[in-house]
Amino acid sequence: WRKIVGDIIKETAAMRAAASRLESRVVEHAGEIAQLRAQLDAAGRNNQLDPVSGVASSKSLEQALAEAMRSVDRAIARANGAAATDGAPSSPGPGLSFLLVDLDQFHAFNAANGRKLGDLVLKATARNLAMAIKGADTIGRLDGASFGIVLTRTELAGAEALAERLCTLIASLRIEVADHERAADPRLAPVTVSIGVSTYRPGEPPKRLIGRASRACEHATETGGNRAVSERAIAVVGRPKA
Repeated sequence: WRKIVGDIIKETAAMRAAASRLESRVVEHAGEIAQLRAQLDAAGRNNQLDPVSGVASSKSLEQALAEAMRSVDRAIARANGAAATDGAPSSPGPGLSFLLVDLDQFHAFNAANGRKLGDLVLKATARNLAMAIKGADTIGRLDGASFGIVLTRTELAGAEALAERLCTLIASLRIEVADHERAADPRLAPVTVSIGVSTYRPGEPPKRLIGRASRACEHATETGGNRAVSERAIAVVGRPKA
């Protein structure tokens, strides 16, 4: 009996040790999984932001615009369904507009002051644009010195008024850098922007909405910059609407 009891005690101790090792390994694997998930989440957040300006990346901006378009289309479909049921006139749905913002003469600025200061100007411009829009709206960097702004629940007239205010805001900025970062005068020349304004036409693809804003922005640049031009002006300057 003593031998049997001794063998049972040894086997129990061995089983406990094996269970402890298994439990430790499970915890280790759980920790690795949690760490991997944290790394993936951080990578996802980083992919959503432009590394230079700190606002949304172009991909995130495109996703926000596509979702805003779907939201408008769903609202219109619901309104049309309700109108068909009770005979009331259908609602036009919530407004959706888009701004394309381009820094004037940015290539010349980079050539004169260096890319480091160019990145500083991009960041300062993006931050001030982001502070001037409402929380439901989205600003992102498209490419180079261009930004896009998705304006939810905003009709064309409201988007035009905001674009004018943004032009004035950016032109009023005075960016200064430390002496050791720049050999010349630390006060940089004023920065200005050209802005194109367009509004969503239900059912159209994103590229048409962006295309009208882009052509309006080009016209603003060609006529001197530091101004906002609406899609209303595209036909006036001889360019057909999308």
